[in-house]
Amino acid sequence: MKLILIRHGQSEADLTGVIECNADFNLTEKGREQAAKLVEILVKYSPFDAIYSSPLKRAYNTAEIIAGKFNMTVVTDKRLSERNVGKMAGMSREEASKIFPMPEGGLKPHHKMGGGTGESALDFRHRICEFFHELEEKHKNDRVAVVSHGGAISLFLQELLKTQSNVSFSTGDTGFHYIEIKNEKVTIHFLNNLPSLT
Repeated sequence: MKLILIRHGQSEADLTGVIECNADFNLTEKGREQAAKLVEILVKYSPFDAIYSSPLKRAYNTAEIIAGKFNMTVVTDKRLSERNVGKMAGMSREEASKIFPMPEGGLKPHHKMGGGTGESALDFRHRICEFFHELEEKHKNDRVAVVSHGGAISLFLQELLKTQSNVSFSTGDTGFHYIEIKNEKVTIHFLNNLPSLT
């Protein structure tokens, strides 16, 4: 499988500084422009056999812009959504820290975010890994584009590259990664290519 793994464009939450995660914000005008620029770069990696996306607006709208160029339909999968932080979603960081203070020593992998209203790190990892293992099985010899979120992408890369959980992978707005998986061999062509810088 040849995988183009894409983060959505700038969202409205990026401008307000609230905790986004599973909160459902639209792309900004700049986010749409970023997606349009990305499309022109993705042409050289096409044709795609499938385009998958998180159902959250910022990712889905990015995927729609991409799919429109290639006359394809976006397949949504809720497992590609960003981490569910429960009642913290949409709050300012200051407000969230007061209502849901971090326990001494930090959250353990099994602790759910938002005072128990969201997902644990283990819940989040499980659904992300489940999706990508299924994807590899279904599209073994295909070229696939997947539009998701920074945290979800970082988790998948941790799993794929067998890194420690404290190693994170940053992805900028409409940044994308090109990965090839064949017979359990993983080839990283590049990580976090940023169309906004080209």
